[in-house]
Amino acid sequence: MIKKINRISVVIKNLKDVCLFIFIFHSFVYPANIVGVVKSKSDQKPYNLANLSLSNNNFNKVVSVDGRGRFTFDGIPAGKYVLKTNALGLVSRIDSISIKDSSKTYDLEIILSEAIIESNPETEKYHLQLLNENKKNPILTLTIEHFNFKNGIVTIYPSVRNNIDISFTLVRVFGCINYFSAVVRDGNGKVVDPNSHRIDCVGEKIYPTRDDLIIIPEEQTIDCPPVKLENYNFNLIPDGVYTLELVYKYEMPKYLCCESFRPDYRQQYEDVISTLITTLRGEYISSNKIKFENKH
Repeated sequence: MIKKINRISVVIKNLKDVCLFIFIFHSFVYPANIVGVVKSKSDQKPYNLANLSLSNNNFNKVVSVDGRGRFTFDGIPAGKYVLKTNALGLVSRIDSISIKDSSKTYDLEIILSEAIIESNPETEKYHLQLLNENKKNPILTLTIEHFNFKNGIVTIYPSVRNNIDISFTLVRVFGCINYFSAVVRDGNGKVVDPNSHRIDCVGEKIYPTRDDLIIIPEEQTIDCPPVKLENYNFNLIPDGVYTLELVYKYEMPKYLCCESFRPDYRQQYEDVISTLITTLRGEYISSNKIKFENKH
């Protein structure tokens, strides 16, 4: 009897420890879950190209969203965490999360912004001036000086004449980016659609920088680098006589794309953004055409 009383006495004296043990055990057995959805700010639609990491000093877990933009972290002990969200083409974000109730499911909605390309009043005034000048008379003359037709691919050697007293810039062909294109017509005048697309662009530049600009000084003619029209493979096009016009077309994009951006992306991509907002906008067609025979 004395032994039993002693044992009961010990249990009562350590009741706080027992309660603490029960709480810890409860947290371990019933950890929290974090679920949610990632959306883009522009259209508020689920975004399925994102991954998230949840971490603190004792925990780290990475998950990817599913096709509906949803994600799940399960088995999360109580504590404070850092949640990092990265998405292709969107600006990443970092959130702090405190898990207090370890038996609860936390439902989150994470909104990510696009990497917006913003111009400035001075630059827009410059482009408006160019636009008004072009309404009066063409501000540039795009000319096909000569061409090469080899192995089914046409290479154009163009020049650009600046017809006004304001300088402007074009973007040269680089990597997988080419603002030059062509309008190809067969002997009946029917437009021939491009039939080839380059796919080996991994690791190449996707944005122009100042080094990719062709400066066209006021009232001068500049020979541009060759333009290889790789989107037309004439080995796959029937024999015949074809005509070709060269086109330069550039529209300033609204957003940066194709990678995950840090919140300070404007500083990181300052050179790129400056190039994108200052480059001459609009569509310009060559003043002449070339004619050639495709014969296999």
